[in-house]
Amino acid sequence: MATIDDVRWHAGGEFPAGLAPDAAATHIGMFVAWLAEARDPDGECLLLPSPAREALRGRVATPGRALLEYCGGTLSEAMLSARGTAFAHAGYDGETGSYLDDYVDVFDDVGDTIYEVPDTWGSFQRIAPWIDARFRAWLDATGPSGS
Repeated sequence: MATIDDVRWHAGGEFPAGLAPDAAATHIGMFVAWLAEARDPDGECLLLPSPAREALRGRVATPGRALLEYCGGTLSEAMLSARGTAFAHAGYDGETGSYLDDYVDVFDDVGDTIYEVPDTWGSFQRIAPWIDARFRAWLDATGPSGS
């Protein structure tokens, strides 16, 4: 199973000095939190064990914190249904636009990098409608089966 995104890919190299490495989890956690809310009318996109789903759905943990605690800092195909996997690849790879480009646009007022976005549910509320729109566009382009 392929990895779609991983905090280790972000926390090294050009990662901003002065930020905690956990800041690399926020953008991935936001996407995972959206998947956990089961916005797909045909079933869940996220196939995590119950404690992880409930931590996100119940907002017990912030998106980035939940990604680190329950997912090892990784968004991978193993966590997703077939439709969730297809959408995650399309969203990250740009078939229907890029999630990361949207993330930068939504949070352009926050700081110099995506890593400065606060790991909060308020931040999630800002990006969730954009992911909703990407998902609807992806469904329109792929059909109801999402293939």
